[in-house]
Amino acid sequence: MIHDAQIEVTCDGNGCRESVTVQLPFVYGGIMHTEGHYDHDEQTVEKLIQRDDEWLGRDGKHYCCHNCVPDHA
Repeated sequence: MIHDAQIEVTCDGNGCRESVTVQLPFVYGGIMHTEGHYDHDEQTVEKLIQRDDEWLGRDGKHYCCHNCVPDHA
């Protein structure tokens, strides 16, 4: 079986081992829209985990819930 590209994101919370697998969107390009690539840009992945999995993003870190966000963040 062949799978589309995925990225695993792990919570940056202290001692937390929660992770989520993100299905990367395929972006078509070129004049005829016959070329393309999987969008693995960090901003794209952050938007997906915030929207689909309700994770939080702060200062380049990723947290699975409010309890994992450090007090100083």
